[in-house]
Amino acid sequence: MNGDFLTEYLSQPKKSPQEVVDSLKTDLLSDDVERSKLAAALIRMSLSISERARIHGTEIVTMIDGEVRHLDPDSPLIPDVSVLLPIVDEMYPLRDDRVANSR
Repeated sequence: MNGDFLTEYLSQPKKSPQEVVDSLKTDLLSDDVERSKLAAALIRMSLSISERARIHGTEIVTMIDGEVRHLDPDSPLIPDVSVLLPIVDEMYPLRDDRVANSR
């Protein structure tokens, strides 16, 4: 299921950034624990990538509607999943201080 889940998010055509956030929230709150945990991991990974791109002054390479794009980490084309982080942290708190401090 893991590959299917990530492929679904990476290949979602013609979804607005808000629709992507809404879809992730639906999966995060799903009764399917595996799907929920994968959504949480994807949210944390996305935030980590954006933060590192800001720190290093680099762009994020992503695919939108089948086209590879190089975007500023604060581009409005990139879904703002930070609104979901409080839910992620409540549902799946990080237990290792080293991991928590790496964000």
